[in-house]
Amino acid sequence: LAQALPFGDEVHSVTGVPGKVRALAISPNGRFLASIDSIREAERWKWTLSVWEMGSNKRVWCAESELEQLAAMRFESEKVLLLATADGGERRIDVVRSEECVRTPPEGATPIPEAHRYTFVLSPDSRCLVGSYQESYPLRAFVVVWNWPSLEEVHRFSTDTQAVGDLAFSPDGELVAAACNDRAQGRSASETVPAEQCIVRMWRASTGQVHQRLVGHNDEVLAIAFSPCGSRLASGSRDRTVRVWSTSDGVELTLLRGHQQAVRSVAYFDGGRRLVSTDNGGAVKVWDPRRNAACRVLHGHDGPVYGVGFSADGRHVASGGGDLKVRIWDAETGD
Repeated sequence: LAQALPFGDEVHSVTGVPGKVRALAISPNGRFLASIDSIREAERWKWTLSVWEMGSNKRVWCAESELEQLAAMRFESEKVLLLATADGGERRIDVVRSEECVRTPPEGATPIPEAHRYTFVLSPDSRCLVGSYQESYPLRAFVVVWNWPSLEEVHRFSTDTQAVGDLAFSPDGELVAAACNDRAQGRSASETVPAEQCIVRMWRASTGQVHQRLVGHNDEVLAIAFSPCGSRLASGSRDRTVRVWSTSDGVELTLLRGHQQAVRSVAYFDGGRRLVSTDNGGAVKVWDPRRNAACRVLHGHDGPVYGVGFSADGRHVASGGGDLKVRIWDAETGD
């Protein structure tokens, strides 16, 4: 079992975030922090994308959306930020670049399928957009690959399950991974789910061929992330474990235990030498996958932590969640 060491210094916290923090990113030069938060108002979700100066509470830019889903946010340079949002009823994607807002799909492009729920991720070269969506009757989930920004549909995959917990692109853009789950109605917290109902599927983005099925979790898979070299994939689950898999043959390489609640996010940083995972209880754990051990436990959040971001030099970790705060940590503390 991994031995968790209780240290890690908080460098700064960003207060005044309007809603629950869903995603974070730090600009390549470390000067800016981007956050996405959500708040429920009058039966609608209101999403805010904010850019903050690192080390201060100064918000230098923001954009708002009242659509139902929001995802696919990252820095493309020091000043340009891109995000995608979708509403199954209005069947649209909004793109925000700096202070522009462009509604797509353009005339003649494939319409966005009318569906209950969307999740998005952009390919590393920004040439493809992958989205997952749910059809309500019967309840089933699909993954779609579009050319970007034309939204010409390239591939559509059936997950053979009811929901997709997360999506990820491999760093070379060759593989698409999806956390695929069946949700058992009325299931108690102590009951486990058959392994075939909570798996990670991988497809080849160029051909649509199935690449691997990663089976091992015994509850919903909520988060996945490729290592920077693409040879590993980490997954986090409601079963409170983090698992590391070989992407070439699907073999489980590492099982990381220590979370007391469901794992909500996973991400590699520091060139793949370290892995971060967060959970519903507010814990942020920094792992050394090679030693099968937690080398940092970052305490401070009160509630679920949904997103993390990293500085390019690996020195700082940003985390945010349900307590309406973004916390910046020194990842080197304690060495």
